[in-house]
This record gives sequence, structure tokens and C-alpha cells, in this order.
Amino acid sequence: MRKRVVRIVALATCVVTVATTTVFGFTMKDVGTSHWAYNEIIEMQRRGLLVSSSQGEFFPNSYVTYFELSQILAKVAGYQDELITPNMDAQLKQTIRDNYAKQKPVIEAYQKNYQYWQKDANEEIAYLLGKGYLQKEDLGQFMSKSTSGTESKRGVRKQEAAVYLVRLLHKEETAKQQYSVTGFVDEASIHAQNRPYVAYLKSLGIVNGNEKNQFNWVVTPNNELLL
Repeated sequence: MRKRVVRIVALATCVVTVATTTVFGFTMKDVGTSHWAYNEIIEMQRRGLLVSSSQGEFFPNSYVTYFELSQILAKVAGYQDELITPNMDAQLKQTIRDNYAKQKPVIEAYQKNYQYWQKDANEEIAYLLGKGYLQKEDLGQFMSKSTSGTESKRGVRKQEAAVYLVRLLHKEETAKQQYSVTGFVDEASIHAQNRPYVAYLKSLGIVNGNEKNQFNWVVTPNNELLL
């Protein structure tokens, strides 16, 4: 799942902006040059959207969580961390601070329900809320808790990522107005509210299906296709 979502984000990033950031050395030791998503991953690292773990790992077969996706999308949308970019524009710095103060109570209303809420993503989440790329009700998707109290960070599905990317492109209303069908044979498996976003990204060539034209296909850890 992570490699497919990362590929979608990488392609959308190229559509959203042509600006680049500092070039980083490629140090993700668990992604070799033969990996099918190597080019997309290195492009996102080059733009400063992805960083490796302290051990230099990317974990290409792991799920992207809502927290991780928020951190990536916020950077695509112009967010900067003043601790990492000490010479950032003063007006931008103040705008980010003011927005965080405004959005903090909204985030904390969800955060208080979870011990393991990823707090280091709160500024990026606040930035996306302020821009309208995330909506308040989306925060309910970030975490889940079982009846026994076990907490989990939710992974982002391909169709859910499509919603945020269309918003990032400022094409949400266009997607809704243009939508008729997605063109995928498994359209029924895509939630109705997500179909216009999927269809719009498909029209741009950002998302596609498998060889059977299925959008919601899933690959097991053993790379076995589940139909």
C-alpha cells in the first residue's frame, strides 16, 4: 500500500509544483535502484518530502499512515518547520504559528482520546486544516481503538489519498462537476463520495488500475493479488 500511495503523491507533487528543495543524498538502504518505485521515492526525497529512518530505512512495504501523509502533503502545500528552516520568511513563520494556535483546539479534541496520537505531526495537520486540504471530520480517520483499548494508527487507502490530492490541486469542485464514472471495473468497491476524486486523478494519469483495470486491487506481503 505504501508504495502505491507514495507513487500517487509523487506524481501529484510534480503537478502541484515545479519548485525543488535542497537535494538530499539517497540513503534509503532498503530501496535499491531496481525497486519499481525508486524514481518516485528518490524524487520525493530530493524535494525534502520524505526522509529515511535513523537507520537509513524507508520501509517500502509498510502502510502510509494519515500522520505520515499529512506531513508529506503539508510540505507539498508550502509548510515549513521553523526548527529545520531557521531562515524561513518571517511572515510565513508567523502565519504558520497563528494558524496552529487557531487549529490546535480542533486537533486536541481528537488527540485527547488517544495515548499514542502522533503529536509531532500536529503542526502539519494544522496547516492542512487551515488551507482546507483536511477537514475537521477527517481527523476521526487518523486513529482507531479496539474494544479492548488497543490503539492503531490507520493506514491510508488509495481512494482516500485521492481525495486529499484533488483538494491539493484545488480541483475539488471541478472533480465533482465533471464526474460521471471512474472507468474502473471495480467502481462499486470505491466509496461513492470518493469516486469523483478517483475519476479526476485518472483523467490526469495520476492513478491507474492493474492489468484488469481494477482500482482497489490489493497485494499481500507475498505479492499475491487479492481479487
